[in-house]
Amino acid sequence: MQWGDGIMARQQISYESRVELVKQKIKEKPENALKEIGKFLTKEIRANTPRGIKRKIKLKSGSTIEIKPGRLRKSVGYWYRKKEGDLQIGLKAFYAAMIELGTSTHRAHPFFMKTVEANIGVIQSMIEEALRELNKE
Repeated sequence: MQWGDGIMARQQISYESRVELVKQKIKEKPENALKEIGKFLTKEIRANTPRGIKRKIKLKSGSTIEIKPGRLRKSVGYWYRKKEGDLQIGLKAFYAAMIELGTSTHRAHPFFMKTVEANIGVIQSMIEEALRELNKE
């Protein structure tokens, strides 16, 4: 028996590192998931925003403000903050809190928190789906 009999020649094995790609996908997934949640909640909150009528609200300071229909609905938005890595959903209209929480002269019309609370299950399932996608890769 000779030295080379029965011994297979060594094959060249190449290795391609995907560590950087995986790191990038891990960073992107939470961002994408939060953006999808933001889009969903924005749509739901806009649908549940009270339909306004053109009216004036008198403030405690004595001044009055005019509320135009549709402005509150258009002010709903979401913001993904890269530095903090979180999602903010809110309303840009300065009188949104007065409608949500009420004032001394007007009763509250809670629409924002009710919508978020009603959709907690959907939000959790969206997060679970994002985690499943992350684990696949």
